[in-house]
Amino acid sequence: MLIAEDIALLEQRLTSTQSQAPSNILHHMIDDIDAILKNSNTIVPSYSNDNPSENEIKKLKLLKTDLIQQAIIISRRLAEN
Repeated sequence: MLIAEDIALLEQRLTSTQSQAPSNILHHMIDDIDAILKNSNTIVPSYSNDNPSENEIKKLKLLKTDLIQQAIIISRRLAEN
């Protein structure tokens, strides 16, 4: 049952921008990516080297989605066994 709950939480995180209470390292990673993405939406000077580029933001969004989808696939496989 725990795997099914984790799958549901991961599926919800694919579309949600609200943070959940992290239950494992994957959720902490997703929270960190969300924090970077959230901070990237603030208006900053374009000359600042401390801020991720538009390309890096796109990569982070894709990474977040890929991480969640892979975790769902693995969790479903574990639930079948």
